[in-house]
Amino acid sequence: MDEKLSLIDRLANLLGCEYVNHLYHLRLLDRQQKSRLLDELEKIPAEVVSLFGWNNALEYLAGEAKESSAERAREKLLVVLTQMIYGTDDGHSDRFEVNCENLAPND
Repeated sequence: MDEKLSLIDRLANLLGCEYVNHLYHLRLLDRQQKSRLLDELEKIPAEVVSLFGWNNALEYLAGEAKESSAERAREKLLVVLTQMIYGTDDGHSDRFEVNCENLAPND
């Protein structure tokens, strides 16, 4: 991973976004973009990005609260994105094993 680029910048580049703010809210991306984003995030181990980087992406992309570890922030971001793509009732929401206590979907 390019050390000079933030996680958000890297993801914006991977999706071909002209500006980072095109990623501002995941719900504005189409399903194909969300799937591509999920695929790219799955390839990035938690330890490759700092806790700040994961929490920044979690807050910026998903509007979710910060987590206490990089692993928790990464998993929460993956879960939120998965739920946006597949919904919560079609059998895909359990795609990730999550040990986070506060992952209730936004109302």
